[in-house]
Amino acid sequence: MHLLELLPDYRTLTAKEQQLLRYVVAGKTNTEIAALCATAYNTPSEKTIETWLSAVYDKLDVKNRNELFVQLVELGNEKLQR
Repeated sequence: MHLLELLPDYRTLTAKEQQLLRYVVAGKTNTEIAALCATAYNTPSEKTIETWLSAVYDKLDVKNRNELFVQLVELGNEKLQR
């Protein structure tokens, strides 16, 4: 089980949104994520990645990466205490 799967709304995210979160948790910057999301025909801009991540954060009810990490730590601690 990936730590992200502890997030209540994780399974409602699309495959692309889940992948974006895996990149964030892996410590990738928006520039690095854009390069990883590039296809043969298109490389999304850093602003596009920011927009995509903002939509994901809205779905998870967090404001940014920091809040995401805080929520993951809290959920991980709860799981360890069970």
